[in-house]
Amino acid sequence: MKKTTIEWCGFAANPIRAQRLSDGKRGHFCTKAGPGCRRCYSESWNRRFGTGLPYAADCEALVEPFVDERELRAIVRSKAPAGSRVFVCDMTDLFHRRIGDDARDQIFAAMSLRPDLVFCVLTKRPAAMREYFTDGIARGYLVAEQRHALGEVAYRPSEYWTASLGRPVVDCLFCWPPPNVWLGVSVENQAAAAARIPILLATPAALRFVSVEPMLGPVDLVSLDDGGYEPLCALLRYPVAHAGLEPIEIGLDWVIAGGETGPGARPVHPDWIRSLRDQCVTGGVPFCFKAWGEWAPHNVTDSAPWAWGHGRYADWRGDDYPEHARGWHVSRFRGGLTCCARLGRKHTGRLLDGQTWDQAPAGAET
Repeated sequence: MKKTTIEWCGFAANPIRAQRLSDGKRGHFCTKAGPGCRRCYSESWNRRFGTGLPYAADCEALVEPFVDERELRAIVRSKAPAGSRVFVCDMTDLFHRRIGDDARDQIFAAMSLRPDLVFCVLTKRPAAMREYFTDGIARGYLVAEQRHALGEVAYRPSEYWTASLGRPVVDCLFCWPPPNVWLGVSVENQAAAAARIPILLATPAALRFVSVEPMLGPVDLVSLDDGGYEPLCALLRYPVAHAGLEPIEIGLDWVIAGGETGPGARPVHPDWIRSLRDQCVTGGVPFCFKAWGEWAPHNVTDSAPWAWGHGRYADWRGDDYPEHARGWHVSRFRGGLTCCARLGRKHTGRLLDGQTWDQAPAGAET
């Protein structure tokens, strides 16, 4: 567990690792689950510094995933300030089919031993996540057994409190789902949102969030067509009962959005981000704009002297543009042209219409 530069959390933990069977090299593993995975930063890292394998289906049998017990102990012993948000498994997917429930039980046991921290879990496989959490009290007991197996922490209820609900540690130790675990799905466009978000909303959780990153198209959270009788609004809240569990209120509690980074990054249209922000403002849901990514539209930074707009091309006036802005491009979006420049993430920043959107649910700090 270590500090991270990810804008919406302060720490990252990766207790799931993978070992290459042929030579024992260790790294991470996953398989791609949609167009949002095309430029996966974790895959790039793994090919250079890990197992050396791409995240392809035909490479899945070449590695063996395992739980890194040192990372579990690091989670339990972490000196992260109370209320810190921790991104769990940012280098893989905790609900990948190669990861068994026993491994998940160990990880959630470690999380429950730190009720003073908030753990954020993102997946592109919400069906597996829902199946795991709807096991109800039975799953909670299995996690409790793994917690006792860790056997490293003396419980001091007077000293630890959950950041999300304000309950003492004795409540957190025997709750399922854990009150200090936030569950989310990653989506990249409307099709992914319609396929994944309704399953997330039907999953028992203390808090649910969605990360629209990389944003590759407009996303309408007010009208999700999941094949049901009528479109679903993900920003409304209403109770749903689960077998073996108390009725819960469903609805998104947090929305994160951002553009793509890395080689071959695809630009995000500013109107897509604005629309998502406006939906959240109207629905009263916290909105976090992570960053533009590699590309930025007009007037995002003070050093971007180009014009953009519907049906217009950008043109450089003179040779006085900054060195890092060389190689500008006109990005073609359906319905017109929007002119953006590839400045690199360091220079594009996070400003949206002159404002930083860094909202988050109450009860946790980055």
